[in-house]
Amino acid sequence: MHKYVLSLVLVLFTHMAIGQIYFKPVFINQCKQDDNAIIFWFLSKNQKKYYPNYGNTNVVTVPNTGKYQLFLEIGEEPVDINISHKGTNIDTFFIPRLKLVNYVSSPPWSEFFDCDSLAQGKVTDRYYNQHVRQSGVFKDGQPVDTLFSYFSNGNLSEVLVPSKKAYKRTTYFPSGSVQSYQTNKVDFNFYESGILKSKIIYRKLRKTDRTFYEHGIISHIQKKNQWKSFNKNGTPKELIKRKEIGSTKRLLGLNKKFANGLRFHTYNWRNFDDSGSIKMQVTFHSFDLNMATIPDNLKQVKPYLLNEVNFYKQDKIIKRMRFPYILEEGKYVQRIVIYIKDNKRWIQLPYENLDKAYQLIESLSE
Repeated sequence: MHKYVLSLVLVLFTHMAIGQIYFKPVFINQCKQDDNAIIFWFLSKNQKKYYPNYGNTNVVTVPNTGKYQLFLEIGEEPVDINISHKGTNIDTFFIPRLKLVNYVSSPPWSEFFDCDSLAQGKVTDRYYNQHVRQSGVFKDGQPVDTLFSYFSNGNLSEVLVPSKKAYKRTTYFPSGSVQSYQTNKVDFNFYESGILKSKIIYRKLRKTDRTFYEHGIISHIQKKNQWKSFNKNGTPKELIKRKEIGSTKRLLGLNKKFANGLRFHTYNWRNFDDSGSIKMQVTFHSFDLNMATIPDNLKQVKPYLLNEVNFYKQDKIIKRMRFPYILEEGKYVQRIVIYIKDNKRWIQLPYENLDKAYQLIESLSE
């Protein structure tokens, strides 16, 4: 009886082992020409991750055959792989010999290394299928001529043209269409269809940022002191304007609060309905750094910075929120007071706690 049970267990175990699906990558170090490299990797499919089996970092178990993506610690784009059969599926990969190292410094600095030494002269890095991964000419770790990068299918992935005064960088989708174009003065990004996705133009310390929907309609515009967004039909959705207060005192050095690049700004935030009519207006104040970006979500603003909120219907104010300081038990406390318009009269509601600000804004804007 015991021999029968043991034999049955062995048969079941063997059947389960044969029915399992494994993937085993082999990573070749191009510099040392060996497969002893220790690489952190995992597979992914439909947003689910599959990590190497416990006790065996070279094999991963997956539930089904089909297409997966291999992610590596080397910072490259994920690699598409096909697991075709039960049992162990083996694939071989070259570890890049050419690596870019970015340093945390001011100004920013980076260098290319070839097999752990600064890249010198002509360097060609390849995939295991012998397609070129990267190719360029270097001097002391810096590219001195056009640097070409490719996908494993042989299509261009990036072209970098270095220069002492400026640079040009173009990236591509695997299909071959342009994904982005960058220089010191512009940054363009495209949808795979070729439609412009975003455009940033730099002028000294200022920049203008525009993004577009895939059908070509502008999505938002951001400048130094203004942010505006649009619906897919082109009607305005939100408009935020920022104005510096006390700029004269700052320029004359009469206010120490403006030290370390701080600025005192007043913000005017307008929200529009689907027809483009104003729905809500919010004003608030804030100390910001000189290069601080305009918030693109109202909840990024601390409630104590809010000054007033007005709610509109047919371009007329019908509700108001104010944020006064009220003397309570011998000390001033910031509260919320709401006014509702009834015909021509304004009715004041009881005071509310400041921490309910955004909850009240959401309910009043409905």
